[in-house]
Amino acid sequence: MKEFAYIHDEGGRPAALQTVPLFNTFTDAQLDDVLNSSNLLDCDVGDAIIQEGTIDSRIYILLSGSLEVRVWGKHVATISR
Repeated sequence: MKEFAYIHDEGGRPAALQTVPLFNTFTDAQLDDVLNSSNLLDCDVGDAIIQEGTIDSRIYILLSGSLEVRVWGKHVATISR
């Protein structure tokens, strides 16, 4: 897994986020604030984004690909975008 700072043009809505309903109500300034503190994760097949039982203060938004959700090692869902 690789993590990068999310760099964007101030005041613009990146194409990848235009289809995320959560951001539809954000003003450009509010979205800029969120994006300026955001990171982009580039994951490989099998990478764990967050482990069960781990406390994390981040919000994850799947922009492309798919991921598997496991509880106690058992597959419970697949999320795809």
